[in-house]
Amino acid sequence: MMKRVVTIIGLCLACAMPAVAGIHYKSRSFQEGKGASKQMDMTVESWVDGDNAKILFTESKNDLMGKDSYLVTTDGGKIIYLVDPKEKTYTEWDLDAMMNMFGAVMESMGGMLQMEFSDPEVEKLLEESGGTVVGLPTTHYRYRTAYTMDMKIMGMKRSQSFETVQDIWSTEELADPALGVWLKRDPPSMGNAGIEKVIAAEMSKMKGFPLKTIQETITTGQKGKQQTTTTTTEVYELDQTTVSPETFEIPADYERREMDFESLEGFQNTNPNNKKNKKKKKG
Repeated sequence: MMKRVVTIIGLCLACAMPAVAGIHYKSRSFQEGKGASKQMDMTVESWVDGDNAKILFTESKNDLMGKDSYLVTTDGGKIIYLVDPKEKTYTEWDLDAMMNMFGAVMESMGGMLQMEFSDPEVEKLLEESGGTVVGLPTTHYRYRTAYTMDMKIMGMKRSQSFETVQDIWSTEELADPALGVWLKRDPPSMGNAGIEKVIAAEMSKMKGFPLKTIQETITTGQKGKQQTTTTTTEVYELDQTTVSPETFEIPADYERREMDFESLEGFQNTNPNNKKNKKKKKG
């Protein structure tokens, strides 16, 4: 009888204990090659639990996402905030607004700069077992994408072609939606919806979350001069653990700031091709 009581108590205590549901991982990104940018060199430490994620930049040479700043979301990445602990501020991470800002800059230049993308090609070259990465089984995918970009700068034409081969080691062992905030399957935005749609349609067939990605891009100019850049992102440490809900909270005393469009407004005010400025000159 006593043994039965002890067993029941033990089961009750086990049920009362919190389950290990969260994920903690560390990842690094870097770029190599003649056209490499130090802006891509960064190391992050991340905590994820379901739709919640916090991505802390422990090392970063990026102007926008500096060391000790972090990204946080509580809805699987639909809304993401960039938090700056040094300034005690946070800003909504709005990629659509950034792309609209870029479009506004293009428009404000009054035809001085025009860009066109053409001849998109996307193909899957490989799908095979990728072995294990940080102890998790992966599938190794390889994709090739190519397109041409034609630019006209103050009447001068310039054309470049881009060919990218991307190797991805993806795992289906992790299911938390917020992992996609940093471990993205989709390629970065290029500002051209047509080409992005073509690429996303093919790469969306890939399953799981990428634990390692190696992307080699060959850029060819008009005179046939080529430049190769390799970008690597890899998770090098991962464990499942209990994550406190407070991890995903922005401190109450932090001030919300809107995205800064002052630089754009300043450009529009000084650009002689801006219609508003032409009107001012006539007056």
